[in-house]
Amino acid sequence: ILIKIARKDNVMKMTMERMLQIDRSALSHDNTYHILVQDIQNEMVPLCREIEAMNPSSIIEIGVAYGATLRIWYEIIKSGGKVVGIDTSPLKPGPDIVYGVRWDIDDVTDGKKVYYVQGYSTKPQTIEKVKGHINLGETDVLFIDAGHSYEEVKDDYVNYFPFLRVGGMLVLCDTNIDNGPAGPYKLWAEIENTLDNPHIIHGGCGTAVGYKKAAK
Repeated sequence: ILIKIARKDNVMKMTMERMLQIDRSALSHDNTYHILVQDIQNEMVPLCREIEAMNPSSIIEIGVAYGATLRIWYEIIKSGGKVVGIDTSPLKPGPDIVYGVRWDIDDVTDGKKVYYVQGYSTKPQTIEKVKGHINLGETDVLFIDAGHSYEEVKDDYVNYFPFLRVGGMLVLCDTNIDNGPAGPYKLWAEIENTLDNPHIIHGGCGTAVGYKKAAK
């Protein structure tokens, strides 16, 4: 599904306003889903600045949920770029997307494209659909925030890391959570030394970042 979105706000303003808007809307659907203001300030804003500094032309997000970060990636990518979002939830028809959260959908003049792939990220047919939008070794940023069991997050890493270009950024969410579904925590411990400049943006749940090394 190709989504057309009108560009309006700068990235930092968009990060705060859009995520808080999504948060309020999400609470009407799921009382357990809540993004704290300090998490946005301490984790998402620094992450967005780091991604923005790359001037990316392509981003893959696994785990769209309420659409907050997918909308932000659209703001960050350069003219002519693309964002591919993957989630199991169907899109709402018309101007509303993902659990009824309104997006500003319109014709755009900067050539940007946002594709939404519905399906379980680990299914072969879902991976093939993603390949229809973006090539292996082409993605500038891979953002993993879907299933949080070890098996789920490991499968997402194994299946989608090949889409990332050399020097591209891997983002793994919720690595500070070492109880409950601790998949990201365990996976990051396994892979951080295989990446360039591995670091965690601490502010709450722990957003891990690293850059893909060239094959030896």
